[in-house]
Amino acid sequence: MKRLLGQIGITYLSVLAVVFYFGKVCAVILAILSALLLVLFLSVKRTRKTIYLPVVACVALIACVANIFYTTFVFEKAVKQYDSLSGEAVITLKDEPYKNYGTYYYQFHCNSIDKKECDFDIIAVHNDLINIEPCDTVKMQVELHKTESNMHLSKKCFFTASLGFDTPEFEVVDTQHKSINYYAIRLRQSVRNLLSDTLSKDAFSLCSALLIGDKYALSSSIRKDFREAGVSHLIVVSGMHFSVLVFMFFYIARKFRRFKVPSLILAVIFMFVYMAVTGYSASVVRSGVMLLIYALGMTISREAYSENSLGVAALIVTLTNPYSVGDVGLILSFASTFSIIKLSPILKENFFLRNKPEENLASKFSKKLRRARASVVDLLCMSVSAYVVSVPLSILFFDAVSTMSILTTFLLSLPIELLLVLSLFVSVLYYIPIVSYILPFFSFIIEILTRLVLSVVEFVANLGFSYVHTTYNFVYVFIALSLLLFVVTLVIKTKEKVKVFALSCAMMFLIGYLSALILSGSTSALYVYDVENGCAVMYSGHDVNAVLNLDCNKGNASSTIRKIENTVSGIDFCSSVSDTANSLNCLNSLNEAFAINDVLVYDTKRTVTLPDTVDNVVVPSDVYTVTLSDYATATYLKIDEEYIIYLDTDKGSVLVLDRFVDVSDIPKSYRCADTIIMRECPQSFEKLSCDTLIISSSSKYAYNIMALAHNISERVLLTADGDIRMVMEV
Repeated sequence: MKRLLGQIGITYLSVLAVVFYFGKVCAVILAILSALLLVLFLSVKRTRKTIYLPVVACVALIACVANIFYTTFVFEKAVKQYDSLSGEAVITLKDEPYKNYGTYYYQFHCNSIDKKECDFDIIAVHNDLINIEPCDTVKMQVELHKTESNMHLSKKCFFTASLGFDTPEFEVVDTQHKSINYYAIRLRQSVRNLLSDTLSKDAFSLCSALLIGDKYALSSSIRKDFREAGVSHLIVVSGMHFSVLVFMFFYIARKFRRFKVPSLILAVIFMFVYMAVTGYSASVVRSGVMLLIYALGMTISREAYSENSLGVAALIVTLTNPYSVGDVGLILSFASTFSIIKLSPILKENFFLRNKPEENLASKFSKKLRRARASVVDLLCMSVSAYVVSVPLSILFFDAVSTMSILTTFLLSLPIELLLVLSLFVSVLYYIPIVSYILPFFSFIIEILTRLVLSVVEFVANLGFSYVHTTYNFVYVFIALSLLLFVVTLVIKTKEKVKVFALSCAMMFLIGYLSALILSGSTSALYVYDVENGCAVMYSGHDVNAVLNLDCNKGNASSTIRKIENTVSGIDFCSSVSDTANSLNCLNSLNEAFAINDVLVYDTKRTVTLPDTVDNVVVPSDVYTVTLSDYATATYLKIDEEYIIYLDTDKGSVLVLDRFVDVSDIPKSYRCADTIIMRECPQSFEKLSCDTLIISSSSKYAYNIMALAHNISERVLLTADGDIRMVMEV
């Protein structure tokens, strides 16, 4: 009974996550199974006395019902009423906009549309900053569309709205009514400005990310390095950061017992303020709830069980919003914390500190040495425990896994914690004139630590084996063999089970990865991404990566660019063959993420502006050929004011028909290809011929196009069924 709350909270969160990602049908099936199990457990005498089994079944049933109710009567009801609705809306900006891949994202609360009251949040996107302050209420024209982003759903944002390419027209309705959250935003802005004035650009961006959660202050290349080094969790405000800052207050409370209660009160106030300043991110709220329970236990001299604290945090985060599990950060935070709570003590007792003789603790030095060793072991055990659960989740959500995460986390945890504490000191001391003269000293230390952290991250990220994409088939074989090996190591009789298992897994991984690299050297791949009504194509092979087309809305562009970042380390060439604002915006976002040197742009309106380092080419003629490598060329043909792309490689040919064209106008030599990609059914489509036809369109239109053009090829693939990766063998 001691950990019943933990069991309830973790079960509720886990079931919500399963039914959210697998859909409403899964929720119904799981609800029926949970109800049957609950009846069974209550009917059998043995299980009826064991309260945990009926509780698990009951909580699972409640979670399924909560998901079904929320989906049916909240989400689907709102979508049915407001999807594709256009009109004049009165909206309030809830927080600061953030910039990602060259696009600004604004979270608005919608008060009314066409004078009809409503109550939901929307995410609006624009290519530039708009002069709207947080908590301002404005009136503007919007067109709502159902969001496809799980992250947006986790924030109760059911719709997205594009504000166009030009600056939108709006009328400020109210600037006086400010919520409490407004003052937290102002404090965040104040801290950001202070750090910007005090530190260099790199130090400011890193400290801003660590202290106030402003990770988008970091350049895309630095964020990419942190991701590939396996330490992205260190640059987002998480439980580790929160705990470090709060435990400073707890340390004072323990050292100075006279100030115990005031210190705890200050700690609680700081927790609420810090959660507000960082925007109530899932990991911060989780950590905040657990620390509040810990503080309460200190006040009444009672020890809080970690499992119960984690369970209470899970309930608080998910009770009001069952879709909060759409935040991958929340899943990773709770899963890693649960793994640390359960697995870390086992590793520490049975592996790292096993058979260690008791040391003579007579001297203070030996005590400090033992404490230091214990701290190192604790950090290592926590890193391993978190890594064990993060690997399958990383493969599931990101199709990639870091092999260096444990080592990099171990090396950088202390410098990151020092940077966090020093950033807080700088922010506080700045407003105390008497001691502000020592700011340069702290700034100097911050600059040194920043260089150290960025150097280590860049070095690890540049290692060829530090970040492995699970598009390699060997990864799945490795996971299956590891599970089999785990069962075998449980059966064999040896005292070195853990070491044998770890060494065997490492050897399997190394052999598999090297084999995959050798095989991938003789293959190239064509990636066609699911962007609904658009076309996104990338070719990767022979040390050249080329994005041939990226024409889609901003929301899909951001997710597609993230997928490209998870697939390749750099882009050598990209092109924009559609003269639309969406296509040109996508090009800018792609260039911001990869800093591409060679860019081909068809831009008759001259609306796109690229950096001076980019070769911004306006296509001068009806036929334009680009040599990508010795093995691949891309030819651009102008057909009725639209361009088609013909990729010719030593492993096959690809024809991309992004827009509506008449096939009769295409030269006969380009009508036949190994693979044809199109988003609409062209005129005279029967003159096309290919081995594989890929239709890049939403499910609403894809099957209609396939019905018309099924004679082009016997093999038809739809991006509406998911992203497509075609391996082109030698």
